[in-house]
Amino acid sequence: VIQKLVAQIAPFADRLMQLFLEVFNSKSATVHEEALMAVGAVANGVEKGFEKYMPHFRQFLVLGLQNYEQHSVCSVAVG
Repeated sequence: VIQKLVAQIAPFADRLMQLFLEVFNSKSATVHEEALMAVGAVANGVEKGFEKYMPHFRQFLVLGLQNYEQHSVCSVAVG
């Protein structure tokens, strides 16, 4: 849904990112993969405005990149 509404995402980006950051507390690789894809869609929608989320999101992005055992998560983190 987010990917189809990229242009209209900006007003909802703060709340969506708050929810996605909470999702990363899950221990499920599948959940992390889905959350990373959703965050990517938000980043596409807000473009340069995504910078304000990076201090909070960076740690989860790094974990995704380091999670080479779960190749699908690492692949989504790379983009």
